[in-house]
Formats: sequence, C-alpha cells, structure tokens
Amino acid sequence: MKFSFRKKSKEKSTDEAPVVADAVVDVEEQQEPEVDYVAQAEDIRELLGHIATEEKPNVQDTKIFERAFSKAARAVLEHAELATAETVQAFVDYAGKVNHAELRYDGVARLGAIAVQYPDYADLVVQTLQGALTDKDEEVRHAAVYSLRGIGETNPDQMDTVVKMLTEATKSQYRDVREDSILGLTSLAVKNPDYADGVVATLSGLLSDPSDGKNGQQFYRVRIKAARQLGVIGMANDDQVDNVLDVLETGLADKDLFVRYRSIDSMEEIAKKHADKVERVVASMEASKESAVFVVKERINKVVHSLNPPPKPVKTAAEIAEEKKQAAARKKELDAAAKEQQKLAQEQAKTAQQKKDRMDAVKRLANNLPGKKL
Repeated sequence: MKFSFRKKSKEKSTDEAPVVADAVVDVEEQQEPEVDYVAQAEDIRELLGHIATEEKPNVQDTKIFERAFSKAARAVLEHAELATAETVQAFVDYAGKVNHAELRYDGVARLGAIAVQYPDYADLVVQTLQGALTDKDEEVRHAAVYSLRGIGETNPDQMDTVVKMLTEATKSQYRDVREDSILGLTSLAVKNPDYADGVVATLSGLLSDPSDGKNGQQFYRVRIKAARQLGVIGMANDDQVDNVLDVLETGLADKDLFVRYRSIDSMEEIAKKHADKVERVVASMEASKESAVFVVKERINKVVHSLNPPPKPVKTAAEIAEEKKQAAARKKELDAAAKEQQKLAQEQAKTAQQKKDRMDAVKRLANNLPGKKL
C-alpha cells in the first residue's frame, strides 16, 4: 500500500529550499555598505575650503554655509574616524580665513568642541583660539574665551596654558574680553582651588584699576564683574575668604557707585555663609554710606536674636474665609485671561495660515508659468 502524502511532504521540502536561500540573499543585499571615512574626510576638507574662500556671501548663501559647516563639524564630533590631523587642521585654517563674522564665530566655537572631544589636538586649537581673542568681532572673541574655558575645565594638561592666556586676556583692549576672561578664570579657580590664589590676585588688580578705558569701553563694568566673581570664589573656597574680603574692602572706596554696591553684595553673601566674618564685614562697611542698610540690619538682627520672638498671630475664621475668597477671585481672573489669550492665539494662527495659503497659491501659479521656478 502506498501513501501519497509522504511524497507530497518530501516535494514540499525541496520546493521551500530555494525560498530560504533567496531570503538569505535578500538580507545580504539589504546590509548597509561600509562607510568610506577617508572619502568623507576629503569632502569635509574640500567643503571648508570652498566656504572659507567666499569673501562676501549674501544672506541666503550664509545660511546654506552655516548648515553645511554645522553638518561637517557634527560629523567629525560624532565619528572619530573623521578627526584626522588633516581634517582638524582644515577646521583651524577655516576659523582663521573665513571672512564672514557669523561663520567665523561658528568655526571658533566648534574648534573648542573638537579640542574637548579629541584632547590630542588641544595644543593646536588653543594656539588658534589665542589669536581669536583679538578678533575684530565681539561674538568671535566671546566664543574664543568660552572655548578656552571649556578646554581648561576638561583637560588638566591644558589648565596652566589656559589660565595664563585668560589672565593675559584680562588686560585686553576690549572690555568684553576682560569680562569673559574674569568669568572663565573664576570657573577654573572654583573647579581647581590650586589656582585660586593667582586668580584672586588677578581680580584684585582689576578691581583696583581706576581706568575707564578708551572709546567708550566703560572699564568700570570690568571692576563690577571682578567684585562679583571675587564673591563667587569666596563662597566656594573657605581658604580664600580672608583674601577676598581684603580685596573687596578696596572696592568699597571705588569712585563708581555700582562697583561699591557690587562689593557690598559680595561681602554680604560671604557674611551670610561665614558667621564668624560678620563683625569684620560690618566694621569694614561702617565707613561706606552705601552699606549703611546692611550695617543697621545686622545690628538689628543681633538685638532681635537676643530676644524671645513674639508668638505668631493666629488667623481668625473670617480672615481665612476672606483669603479663600480672594484666591478664588484671582483664579477666576487668571482663567479668563488664559481663555482670552487662547482665543487670540487661535486668531493669530488662522491669520498666519491664511497668509501661508496665499503665498503657496502665488508660488504655485507662478511656477505654472514659463521660466525659472520660484
């Protein structure tokens, strides 16, 4: 007796074999090709060269260049295979050659990120950033200081170099560089207390500098910044409290009112944290009329603390009911204002959509005509 179903089962097995093989082939065909990082690196260097040689790009071209540069920088930061010496040098050359200030700002800022991501290139980048501290554009100088600060905070091998550069930058002819450098030095001193003595000494020199700068630089604002950051260091580093107070006492006699006020604020913050310094701070401030409020307040507090505080008054039922009533009224007002704001937003959205529809219609109709499309 023959069983035909067994033959069918065997035939089915042989029929399925090619299908499985085809599936394996399909999977292999779907695998992504290996990335050619060498070619990509060459493309990035060529791209940077093209952008850097464009002397006066218009607004539209600048936006395209910004997006293209951002894409190239992001690729290098995300793929170490692209961060070759030649490619990093191309970014350095770009930051030094590109004429447009906004593009140069991006170049300097990205150089800092590259040096943080790839410390082996920090020496090269730091030297380039030092040159950017004297750039004619304020935003580029700002990016240079903050890039140096980031490198110093993340790379101990570069800390000495960065601190020296920022210390020298506090003598810059540009007020913005001085202020940014003060912030950078303070951050580094807080992060690494070994540099606190030197930074306090630098800020002391800035606070005692009576010059007002040239061409409207308003260097008194540098002294304001120095007084504020001295307070930050004194709050963060207990070992520097006395040194900081010594320096801030000179700020109480500054010819500028705002410098005196900032010195008072910093001294008051330190006194709040260090109770043993209150008497010294009070004694220092007694000669300054701007600090009279602080002195009187501390004396009153001293008397109040020596007395038993009065009992806290208990609210009556009527007062509690009135507070609830006022709270309900405020909530009602806020709800009404929120509804009105929502209605206004809907109307604005409707108007914007109508404007967009009209513009789309104009483009669609114009593109139906002969000639270059919009």
